[in-house]
Amino acid sequence: MVSETFHKQQTTIVLRPNRSATWRQTKWFLIIIGIVVMSIAIAWSFAGAWLVLPFAGLEVGLLAALMHQVSLKSYQQQVILIGAQEIQVQSGHRQPQTVWHMPKSKAYVMIADGSHPYDVARIYLTDDHQRIWVGHFLNQEDT
Repeated sequence: MVSETFHKQQTTIVLRPNRSATWRQTKWFLIIIGIVVMSIAIAWSFAGAWLVLPFAGLEVGLLAALMHQVSLKSYQQQVILIGAQEIQVQSGHRQPQTVWHMPKSKAYVMIADGSHPYDVARIYLTDDHQRIWVGHFLNQEDT
């Protein structure tokens, strides 16, 4: 998702990946799946197949770990601040973890098309000393 705002002498562009569920919705999904899987595993253990219980626990635990990683990745963002003299790019999860500065007079945009029709085009913000991949987490439509 790309959004931009203009305020006096500064333009702010915020890049975020599309997110189908919040972390709260993901936790509810995991709770419901966990209850269903564990109730089926407990029923099978009463029927004598007790070996199902550890595998059901492993399944729910692995699903929770993977869903946590996916949710964490969906909260990354890049903020591009374009001022009168300088361009600043902030990147991180929820808050800036990496910040780049470049003079506006020496900055330019470089676009590298993908080699395959389904590849996402890479957009770089470049100057004489650095090259920043802008929106590396965006889908093809947002890029």
